[in-house]
This record gives sequence, structure tokens and C-alpha cells, in this order.
Amino acid sequence: MNTKTGYTVPAATESPHAGPIGVPPAMRRPFSEFCALLEGLAGGDLLGVTAFGPVLEPGFAESGLSATTVVVLQKVDMLFLRRLAEHGPHLGRLGIAAPLTMTPEYITSSLDTFPLEMLEIQQLRTTLCGADHFAGLEIEPEHLRLQCERELKRILIRLRHGLLAASGRSDFLVELEHDIGHHLLRTIRGLLWLAGHKSFQHVAAALERCEERAGRSLPGIREAIRPDSQGSWEEFTALYHDAEALAAAANKSLEGSTH
Repeated sequence: MNTKTGYTVPAATESPHAGPIGVPPAMRRPFSEFCALLEGLAGGDLLGVTAFGPVLEPGFAESGLSATTVVVLQKVDMLFLRRLAEHGPHLGRLGIAAPLTMTPEYITSSLDTFPLEMLEIQQLRTTLCGADHFAGLEIEPEHLRLQCERELKRILIRLRHGLLAASGRSDFLVELEHDIGHHLLRTIRGLLWLAGHKSFQHVAAALERCEERAGRSLPGIREAIRPDSQGSWEEFTALYHDAEALAAAANKSLEGSTH
């Protein structure tokens, strides 16, 4: 128990999808401060705070990434968001990214629209305070299949458009690579879920299984998801060709699964 905040950040939370997962020691104090801040700003509207994603994976401390969280509220109030935004610089120093904000109704009504995002949260998460609003979510395979198809097509369009919009700026392409890498990894996990791998797939396992299904190595994707990747024209073109190959393999696989 943190005597200043009144919150206990759990050492481990049992997740039916990912097994026991815990808060990294270095994030215990920042998360306690975060929960106390949210309670002070939202009061009784605060229903739960969930951490998810890379912060719960091995090697997070060395990754340079910020922790991702979801704040579940009885209602989303614009004044609350504005007041929370004023604490953004401090949260950044604590290593916590701007949180997602949702209501329970938004979560359940978004399962058919954003199944990839909900699956990402559900597969690897821990509850920091309040209730766990992601434990009982039911992902419909057809909804997930459609979003995976859309996401892969959208990624190819973003890569083409991004190259034109960059106007020769290499720094812009590096940022785009990292962002696309995150979206591709999330989509890969969705494709693997559809293929029967329902539990959370760590990066190495997810890429290995994806390469098996694609029938080729994916060096561009591997490089794009590395937090310390410096980016280059060669890496960008490799990423584009990998995304093309993945989209073609996924399209063939997903078409077969509907017949």
C-alpha cells in the first residue's frame, strides 16, 4: 500500500489470456502517482485503470518506451481531460504516455469496430486500480478478420503517402516506420489469433510464426519494431515489401478461412 495515494499496485494480476503478469518495479511509484492523480481529478467517475502492452513485457525498462494505459470512467468529461492534460509533462517524466479514456459502454460497443485494439488490451494487461473492464470481452472472428484486412491495406497506403509527404525528410520516414511497425505488430497478433494462437504472442514468437505463415523472412518489419532502430531508405523499402508480402499472404489465408 502506498500511504500517500491509498492505492496498492499489484505485484501480479491473473489474466485468463496472458497468465500472471506484473508491474515492473520501476513503474510501481509512477503508477501509484498516476492513480492518485486520476482519483483526485475524476473522483467517483473513475471506474478503473488498466496498464497494457510493452510495459508488461520483459525489457521494458531498456526500451525507452512510455507505459500505455486505459482509464475507464463513468462518463468522459471534457473538463477532466483538460485538467489531466495539464499534468502531461509530469506524466511524461514518469514514463507514462497520454492514456486512452473509455466508458464501459464505449468498450462493449466498440468490439465490432475496433476488435484489434480491444484484443491488444485484453491479451496483456494488469489492473492498477478499480475494476478490470476487459476480462470478459468476446472478440468476434469475423469482425477481427475484416479489421485485419482493412489495417493491412491502410498500412500500404500510409507508406506510399508518407513517402510522398516526407518530401525527402529522412526523420519523417523514421517516425513513420516506427508507427507502422507498431500497427503491423498489433495486426500480426490479430492474424495469429484468427489462426488459433489465442494467447498473447511476445514479439519473437509472433514474428517467427508470422514468417512461417508468410513463407519468407520479414526483415523490414523486424527492424521497424525495434525501439532503437535508426531508420534508412533501405529499411523503409524493406518494410514496404514486407507489408506487401504480409498483406498478400493474409488475404490468401483469410479468404480460405471464409470458405
